[in-house]
Amino acid sequence: MKFKYLSVILLTSAVTLTACNQNESNDNQTKTESNETKDTTDALKFAQSKKGTIFTDENGVQYKMLKKYTNNDSDKNGMTQKDNNGFKFNFSYMLLENTETKEKSLAYFGEIKNDSDKALEFLNYIHFVTDTGEQLKPDAGLNSGPLAKEYNANSKGKGYAIVPLNYQEDKAPKEIGVTIEQPADNATLSYYGDELRFNLADDGKPKNDNVTPIVSTTAENQEKENNSSDGNLSSDIDDSDSTSEELDSNNKTDEYSVEEELYPADEYNEIVDRYNELVADNEKMDYVNRDVNLEEYNEMIDRYNAVIDEQSKDEESESDL
Repeated sequence: MKFKYLSVILLTSAVTLTACNQNESNDNQTKTESNETKDTTDALKFAQSKKGTIFTDENGVQYKMLKKYTNNDSDKNGMTQKDNNGFKFNFSYMLLENTETKEKSLAYFGEIKNDSDKALEFLNYIHFVTDTGEQLKPDAGLNSGPLAKEYNANSKGKGYAIVPLNYQEDKAPKEIGVTIEQPADNATLSYYGDELRFNLADDGKPKNDNVTPIVSTTAENQEKENNSSDGNLSSDIDDSDSTSEELDSNNKTDEYSVEEELYPADEYNEIVDRYNELVADNEKMDYVNRDVNLEEYNEMIDRYNAVIDEQSKDEESESDL
């Protein structure tokens, strides 16, 4: 009888131990699965993470990382750093999927470091071209995302930008071309450094001849201005023996070219963004979709400066009180 009771006790213990081990195994498996699909709201952590990670934005929308685009310059985490004379972009370029709608998007996540000695403004002017024939650009300008701001010397910031693919039914891009426009030096109302262009692929081996990064309108206009300046200088030297009538004709041509000097729409719209931030809704200016002439450009700058001056006067009056 004692042997029978002992057998029952041992059998019960064995079943209990087996159940405990199974529960522990299930817990470990759940923890492992949780780690593999870890969610994050941190843009930099997401940039450094692996395929399958889920990012939740400030509105609660979730994006799953499907793959990264890299090249020989990318690090072990798939981040590709580009240095524009001390203004550094350290981004992961990736394909995302909205976990609810299944919409696919291109995106970049990471950080910007300004190791230059100037205050420089970056407003998300980045362009994508794909081997599937698409040309895309995320929202740009002020308030276009956490990365869009002025970076003081020796400062940094992290963030992201996302742009949906136009052709959702097509196969996902395997290779992309990236163009990063120059940051703005607002102190001199000019651009800083060079425009960056490079190729990335989902296997880390872009073929380059498949996709050509675009040249932005800003870069094209700068090149035209440089060529125009070079041409005028050589013309002055080569035409030293010209008659006075020919010189008058050349001067008229030069005057005409100066009058018709155009400024990129993107550059004009940046100033509009700054102005609209400071004024009431009924005073806001509209964006333009064409390049503007010098008169229009200066008029927008004068509007912006007038608002700044008025605000400064108001602040001084309040301080006197």
